[in-house]
Amino acid sequence: MKWNEIVTINKSFLPVCDIKSDDGKYWQTFICHNDFYQLIKNTINMYQKREKSVWLQGTFGSGKTHATTVIKNLLSNELSDINDYIEHAVKDAQAKSALINFRKEFKTFPIILKGSYYINDSKTFDYAIQQEVVDALRSANIHESLQNSYDDMIDRVEKNKTFWNETISNSRLKDEVNDESELIEELKKYNDSILRLCEDELTNRGMGVITSDIIKFLENTALIVKKYGYNHITLFWDEFTPILEVNKYNDILMSLQNLSENIKQGNVFLFIVAHRTPNKNRVLEEDIKKIHDRFELTHYKMEDVTTYSLLANSIQKTQSYNDYISVSYTHLTLPTKRIV
Repeated sequence: MKWNEIVTINKSFLPVCDIKSDDGKYWQTFICHNDFYQLIKNTINMYQKREKSVWLQGTFGSGKTHATTVIKNLLSNELSDINDYIEHAVKDAQAKSALINFRKEFKTFPIILKGSYYINDSKTFDYAIQQEVVDALRSANIHESLQNSYDDMIDRVEKNKTFWNETISNSRLKDEVNDESELIEELKKYNDSILRLCEDELTNRGMGVITSDIIKFLENTALIVKKYGYNHITLFWDEFTPILEVNKYNDILMSLQNLSENIKQGNVFLFIVAHRTPNKNRVLEEDIKKIHDRFELTHYKMEDVTTYSLLANSIQKTQSYNDYISVSYTHLTLPTKRIV
């Protein structure tokens, strides 16, 4: 009998965990180990001490995205929905106690980001955050007004349609849209390249560009979600590494550092996930020091026992396996019965 006739891949098994496609169940297959317990402690320290944000670093395939998805669920789901996992899966007594005590008082609203979003400077960095915040609120059925850069530009277009139709005809915008109505539709889709073109055209014509304060925007978001039982918001940013490789990374790091600095008195927290530490990218030494001053670096790796457990969870026995074991057992016990 062949192996594929007695065992098969478990239908619930996912070879790659995607934090943006969390189904609310797969995270519970996660197997806790020492690095994860340290991650729990560092994350809770971020909220309680308000000194440093979290920077999770691990190689490809180490399970850091799955671990982040678990942290996100443990900190944002209803306590009644995670009690069973905490009780049976979290074996470390200190981590378990810290987690339970923290969740009895606090719950965070998660903002999930992943990858580079075509970010090339601090402006597009802010745009990506605004886009995901608005999407997260909508997904949670929170429909409250939250002014952002896209809304600001839509207001300007609607108030001066003649100007924008003329501008479209005589600028790079004509390659993207035909008129002001199409321009508004693209802005409603959070098209950051269109927003940047609009700002460029205003600047070229000597007109002021309103730039949203990202920290103020996020703090306003935190005020909104407090009405719905959340104490703060947390930006979970997976696959952050490519952002450290853009030409204007120092502008982006400045924005990132300002956000992290804000945790000392604000209600916005940062959880960065990367497969390389900052010193292994093109980041300057003085910038690396600033990151280390504002982030608690947690190194994450796959442990041997976790690898075996993952393999065990990824396969399931077929009916043929059960039949094979039954027949084998019968053959083994029959001679004994005859002797008896």
